[in-house]
Amino acid sequence: MTVEAKKILIVDDNALNRNIIQNILNNRYQLETATNGLEAIEAIQKDIYQLILMDIQMPELDGISALRQIREEQLSDAPIMAITAYSSDDDRDYFLAIGFCDLVTKPFRPKNLIEKVTIWLEGKHPSETTSAKSAENKASVLDEQIVNQLSKYGQITMIKQVYEEFIEETAQLISEIEELTHKLDLSKIGEKLHIIKGNAGTIGAMQLMESAEKFEFQVKKEIEKDIRQYLLDLLEKFNYFRSYMSNHSIFKNE
Repeated sequence: MTVEAKKILIVDDNALNRNIIQNILNNRYQLETATNGLEAIEAIQKDIYQLILMDIQMPELDGISALRQIREEQLSDAPIMAITAYSSDDDRDYFLAIGFCDLVTKPFRPKNLIEKVTIWLEGKHPSETTSAKSAENKASVLDEQIVNQLSKYGQITMIKQVYEEFIEETAQLISEIEELTHKLDLSKIGEKLHIIKGNAGTIGAMQLMESAEKFEFQVKKEIEKDIRQYLLDLLEKFNYFRSYMSNHSIFKNE
């Protein structure tokens, strides 16, 4: 079987994550997507995949439950790789112990994803590279290394679309957070901040990611004090990022 013929199923409820994975792997493999575990099982029953990338936290049927059902019912013997925000050694050991072949942490890096996919689909083991971000990158408005990697593996028009969709979705989420702040609905605020944090990290909006992370920590601890200030900081970081991107080369290269 040629590399081009190998098929990957991407299972993730987050549209931005699906788009980025497709952009990174599109020129190398056949790709299909599912938005939750139930859709993944339906797809597996209809087709054969050589690798499954499975998000852990999803509605309808989560990644762990989907993995168990696939194995118990012998629906596929393809390696299933976890996509997760959990990244400690204990988390890795747990995911491997329950049956995942490997895991890719979010926010993931294109080179890291390609290396892991290459290992499981082609049996090649590229030399290990560090995915740790420098302190400067974490504090930057935009991690240009991520932009360069995305541009390397995907067409510029598709990368531009990823950032446009991120900005549009984030604006909507922040608007919803503003409404929820008036109601002090900390649980729902936390859910939306978690999405912003993950997406911002994935596309390299590091200052915005930090702001969402701090805000999320505050609401998880059910601390209502200064909640408005955290919201204002989030808005400030988002507006600055949106302005910054409007002058970025990927938005000027038509």
